[in-house]
Amino acid sequence: MIPEKQNTKSKSDEQKEKYGSFALFDVEHFLRRILKNWYWFVLMLSIGYVASWFYGKYYAQNIYSSSLSLSISNNTSSYFTPNQSINFIWGQGGNQDGIYLKKMLLSRSHNEYLVKELNLFVNYQTKGTIKATYLDKDDSPVFLEVDRKHLQQVNYPIALIPKGKDSYEVVLPEEDQSTNLYSYEFEGFQSIDAYPRPANKIIKVNEWYTSPNLRFRLVKNPVESRIKLDNIIVNLSTVNDAVNGITL
Repeated sequence: MIPEKQNTKSKSDEQKEKYGSFALFDVEHFLRRILKNWYWFVLMLSIGYVASWFYGKYYAQNIYSSSLSLSISNNTSSYFTPNQSINFIWGQGGNQDGIYLKKMLLSRSHNEYLVKELNLFVNYQTKGTIKATYLDKDDSPVFLEVDRKHLQQVNYPIALIPKGKDSYEVVLPEEDQSTNLYSYEFEGFQSIDAYPRPANKIIKVNEWYTSPNLRFRLVKNPVESRIKLDNIIVNLSTVNDAVNGITL
């Protein structure tokens, strides 16, 4: 046999054996590629972690809910006549004497009473570089108390900037002041004449701020907030919108 042909045949057989032994998924080759390009995997994992952290901190917002039951028993109360006591139960058992009638607080008249008595038409936020976050009322260092006899502009962000020594600067939007104002006394809208944008003003706690579209004062929160805020954004809503928010 000719040596050259024999060598050619041997190489051809080796190539056939090599290609014949090729698997659809070579684990060893895959692991080598990972070890060789490990820094790319570390970089992608780092980018994914940082992106999820920023989303969770600055964009996603936790929303909590609670349920409230109303119980009516045959016991007496200092605020009610006999057989007219009301007990509020927050997930715990109340007085077991008597017969209880429990229902969810879906009564519009009761919700309207809560909105008016607790000023639930005043909504608090704080705004950072990226997003605005809703605040619980107790997290705000001051409460905004409106003059219900004065017409107010609703859905109009009122920025309160702390200036120290119980002073706050009232900053209103550069535009969007409305001539269609809301009355908390009559729960309806009224029109007034056009007016220029109210100027920014620094007021102290318990000092009234008055403009054509707003009249309110700041009342200090008796419970000191543990959160230090750079600003407080207050939005007023109508009584009807606040009641619908509770019902929904």
